Amino acid sequence: MLGLDERQLIKLKETNFNDIVSFILKHNSRLSNEDAILGAEYLLNKADNFVHLDSKFSISFISNFLFDIVEARKKINQKKVINTENKENDEISVGTFCATIENDKTTKSSESEKSAPPESETPRIIFSKSVREERNLETFSRMSSPFKAVSPTQRLNQFVVLLGEPNLPRRHPGVDDAYHPEKNMDYEVEDLLKRGLTTALLVNKTNSGNLCPNLIFLRTPITEDEDKLTKQIHEGHTLDFYKNNIDRETQKDIEFHFSGHGNDEFIGSLTSDKRLTPDVFAIRIDQLLSSCGLKETLVNKSNKKKDPQQLVFKFHTCNAAFSPEVQESDAPEVIKQKVLFSSAIGKFYRKMIELGYTNIKVMGYRGFYQAFENGSGLTVCDSLSDPKHNFLSDKTLHVIETEYVDGKKPYTKPSVILPKESLYATFEVTLPPKRACDAGCSQ
Repeated sequence: MLGLDERQLIKLKETNFNDIVSFILKHNSRLSNEDAILGAEYLLNKADNFVHLDSKFSISFISNFLFDIVEARKKINQKKVINTENKENDEISVGTFCATIENDKTTKSSESEKSAPPESETPRIIFSKSVREERNLETFSRMSSPFKAVSPTQRLNQFVVLLGEPNLPRRHPGVDDAYHPEKNMDYEVEDLLKRGLTTALLVNKTNSGNLCPNLIFLRTPITEDEDKLTKQIHEGHTLDFYKNNIDRETQKDIEFHFSGHGNDEFIGSLTSDKRLTPDVFAIRIDQLLSSCGLKETLVNKSNKKKDPQQLVFKFHTCNAAFSPEVQESDAPEVIKQKVLFSSAIGKFYRKMIELGYTNIKVMGYRGFYQAFENGSGLTVCDSLSDPKHNFLSDKTLHVIETEYVDGKKPYTKPSVILPKESLYATFEVTLPPKRACDAGCSQ
């Protein structure tokens, strides 16, 4: 049964326990037979995430994450890290990566009753370093891989790209890149992952295409000389991993949804100093696509004589379509030119054309982008502080795309599509200081 190919994926819940143990041992030589048993128990506890035992996602998880999780579980069992009087019923559930406490009053000894906390208090839990490490790894994995893994043969056309490269704390970056067990995940990293997760949920609810199950990080393919932790947490989050899925999509437009912070001048993560200008960001995207052989593929798809597939870039950031030069009295054609030359989407569009991309569409919003965390929708507002006005996001969406010139290729004529109501192309936006940018904007 374990020899089935990827067209007949093995369902985890239907697999014999001993076969799961054998499969784990096959894909992670660092685990002993006892470790593999613990690993099999963990996978079954998380069966909703690991639907197919032999999917690329499951194999990658077993190869890169399972050893650390099993080691953490063993340490937890040895150190008995939960400090509560009812030790018979208290446990740390590695399967859910959180501490749970059950108090069974009928089994308490007389000694424990003397020191037991009142019912209104919560027993104190002392987490060991291994628990913190495991919790960070689980959070990173859960937020960066929100959906079930897909087969290499499945078509994909939608990708959420983080405007940064998330990482976990290191002992001595550049010298000792091992995981730092005493540090929590950086707030900037957590913010970026949260925004990416919300964007993925939002895109997924549109049901307009086939969404990649993992968030894509702003980096080139993983190389052999990179440290172990980077390989572990970045596996499956680079575009080269999905080249075959993109190749197989021959009908739908290919979409990249950028998630992070921004304004008319810079885009990126929470830290202003790490942001890029739209021109430099376009160069970076070109490098990512070129590094995994996708640039030629995407350009060819967009230039097909029959049913060309447009290359779509959508900015899920604040003020990507904002132009500081736009005035309320400007005529529509004047506004279009200003958006094309002084907004982030306009600068990005023109640079991508310069880099050789032709049939493309770039989209963004005027105002501060605020998506609901569950992905159920989003609004745009004109200020980060009160008083402020909230608008339906679609009303402030700006689009720049290329058109045929005289009905023939190449696509070289830019077309700027403004909101239908002129108010939403010119409403006043109260910008914070540049270094603060939109850090207060919740997505």
